[in-house]
Amino acid sequence: MISRLSDLIIGTAQFGLDYGITNLNGRTSKEEVKKILQYCRNNNIHILDAAADYGKSEQVLGEIITDNYFTIYSKTPHIFVESIKNVDLQQIKASFYQSLKKLKVNQIEGIFVHNVQNLIVANGDKLFRLLQGWKEEGLIKKIGVSIYDEDMVSTLLENYDLDVFQIPINLYDQRLLHSGALRKIKDKDIEIHARSIFLQGILLADEHMLPKKFHRYIPYNQKLKAFLDKYQMTKLDGALKFVSQIDEIDHILVGINHLQQLEEIVASFEALDDRKILFDSFQLSDIDLIDPRRW
Repeated sequence: MISRLSDLIIGTAQFGLDYGITNLNGRTSKEEVKKILQYCRNNNIHILDAAADYGKSEQVLGEIITDNYFTIYSKTPHIFVESIKNVDLQQIKASFYQSLKKLKVNQIEGIFVHNVQNLIVANGDKLFRLLQGWKEEGLIKKIGVSIYDEDMVSTLLENYDLDVFQIPINLYDQRLLHSGALRKIKDKDIEIHARSIFLQGILLADEHMLPKKFHRYIPYNQKLKAFLDKYQMTKLDGALKFVSQIDEIDHILVGINHLQQLEEIVASFEALDDRKILFDSFQLSDIDLIDPRRW
């Protein structure tokens, strides 16, 4: 069971973009980011998830962070091609060095291939060799992939020596857990980061705050709330409890808009106990509900 605050990862998309279906506050201000990062320092939270595609987030982080306290991951640009060509490699390379410049660092912890198809299409191995070169140079420590489902897990494991997977998983989306994909990844001794644990806030939102097209989630949220009431837990507690008790997961990524959200997450996380709670009945099979790309 994940129980240390140091196992939390702070998602920084909101630091540079108006990101998230339930985000009503827009992009997080620089002053608020400063408060969030100081709170992280005070609570032994040191991992940040960034990306070149997250607007000005990397620039904001580079302007605020002046030491090496934080461990930073970034991502390759989200490109869509049928074959990796030299021009694509140059774009990825330029984006990476721009990220280092914005972050004002000479090295980051790791980089995720944002669109995992880039490793599967023709010449995808050329992209991987580029990343390996950065690892050998000491520019990154880990090579990772960000996936959306289990379809490519076997292919990736068979063809590439990866260090870390970033995967979507939450109370409603338990596909990777029950398909055995998580176990397959962990059997290779690969690090696993869980993202989308709140399903972009859908799991936590008050019913009247959900956009109309998401009202279809209301019956599921009501069922979840009734279940958690029996354990005297909130929906936030339940979302964190579900992910934290999965043995294969090493880190939990949480996206936040303001400090109060992080304070609430930390309070909930620290209050989790050792009870094993079975949440299998809340998994949904409707891909249109659990995959944000289909919204």
